Amino acid sequence: MQQYVDDSSINEIMDGNAKTLFSDKAAELANDMSSEQICISSEISSIEIHNAEAEITQ
Repeated sequence: MQQYVDDSSINEIMDGNAKTLFSDKAAELANDMSSEQICISSEISSIEIHNAEAEITQ
């Protein structure tokens, strides 16, 4: 997940809904790692973005 965040452009994050963007990716990753023996899920409750001394919370 950290690699996905690092690879995302600041414009992509700021122009969209970051919480939805990262929630969708987390669900995709959890689904990819799940199997018949284990089910992985995720939940993102809040996001803080610190960029150029500006803080955005979603």
